[in-house]
Amino acid sequence: MTDKDPKKNRKKTVRKIATKPSSAQKKAPVKKTATSTKPKPKKITPNKTVKKTPSRVKVASKNPAPAQPKKNTKPAQKPLIPPKWHVRRRVFIGIALLLILLGMLYEMVDIWLDDNRVTPDETQLINRQQDNDMSLQGESATEEIDDDEDQNIFEEPLPPETTEIETPTEPVKELIEQVPPQKNIAHTPSRKIYAWEKNAISHVTTNKSYLVIVIDDLGLHSGRLQSLMALKLPLTLSFLPYAKQSPQLVEKARKKGFEIMIHVPMQPKDSKIDSGPNSLKVSMSSSEIQHTLEKNLNAFSGAIGINNHMGSAFTESTAKMQPVITEMKSREMIFLDSQTSPRTQGYKLAKQAGVHTLMRDVFIDNRKDVEHIKRKLNQADAIARKRGHAVAIGHPYRETIEAIKQWAADRKQDVAIVPSSMLVKKLYKIS
Repeated sequence: MTDKDPKKNRKKTVRKIATKPSSAQKKAPVKKTATSTKPKPKKITPNKTVKKTPSRVKVASKNPAPAQPKKNTKPAQKPLIPPKWHVRRRVFIGIALLLILLGMLYEMVDIWLDDNRVTPDETQLINRQQDNDMSLQGESATEEIDDDEDQNIFEEPLPPETTEIETPTEPVKELIEQVPPQKNIAHTPSRKIYAWEKNAISHVTTNKSYLVIVIDDLGLHSGRLQSLMALKLPLTLSFLPYAKQSPQLVEKARKKGFEIMIHVPMQPKDSKIDSGPNSLKVSMSSSEIQHTLEKNLNAFSGAIGINNHMGSAFTESTAKMQPVITEMKSREMIFLDSQTSPRTQGYKLAKQAGVHTLMRDVFIDNRKDVEHIKRKLNQADAIARKRGHAVAIGHPYRETIEAIKQWAADRKQDVAIVPSSMLVKKLYKIS
């Protein structure tokens, strides 16, 4: 039993010794075998470190560096306007400013001319009227007129200067007895009383030059008429016959002491412009013209005459104007030629037929500007001062009413504003 036991113990020790690694084996690296089940450790790179060290903590500096702008990666777009166009545009703007300055300079010169003298157009108008009157009388324009009865009615002599009256040495009673009684010419039975005189407004006669101011296109606005009558000037008011309010407004104006005319619509040259209902047209026959004219004349009563509303085409026709002048003569009414065309035949035909007629000299409100209208009124004033009379036509615009109000307050009083009938009496020597 004892012999077997040592052997068994020796084998066990040998096995144990064989399993223990030697010191050399401990130092040698262990080779990994394929049968190893342990997972491979992942290599940690510096870029993928998760731990935050104090050195990596960002500290806000007191003076931070300015942020650099982001670079525009988009390609640069070409300018829509070529560089040459900028230069052209500046040139155009400069030319426009120069034209504006020239226009302002022209307006200033025009204002100065209007305020100081009669314009050449008005002088030509005066000369044309003088030539028409001389031709109607059958005389040459170059002949001298000595007879007072054949004197040109548009060349009235200037009123004589007033002289001082000497104090009589004889008793006043004896002087009064020696003076023969004078006849009242206005009520002389031998003189014919025209129909228009019955509707004329009595006015104080004067030796001053006469200025007639006619306001057209009335009847549509009652408020404008009230403003005109508030001016307290002897204006001539011309009412449209087709306006519904005209009969009532005419009666109201007559009670306030204003003379009335009928503003008869006539065909203009521009076919796009409507002259109104019952307008006299070139396409009408003589009977149609007479029938249409009677409608206009019968619209209201109390008028001293008519003047044309538009009519730049109609008044140029002698054949079409003849029935109008014939009706004026039969009704003994005044015809005022508004002269909407320089080739109008109305004034000439009326003179030939013996109709009492007038002609417009100045349109005062072809521009709705107060200062412009005041200059035109000064033009009419200057014509009346030079020739002895003038006729101005305007419209019931707010600017016109305001301009007349300001002009009348500041004007000189050497020219009298009178109704149309008073000028007719002066020109045709009706006393």
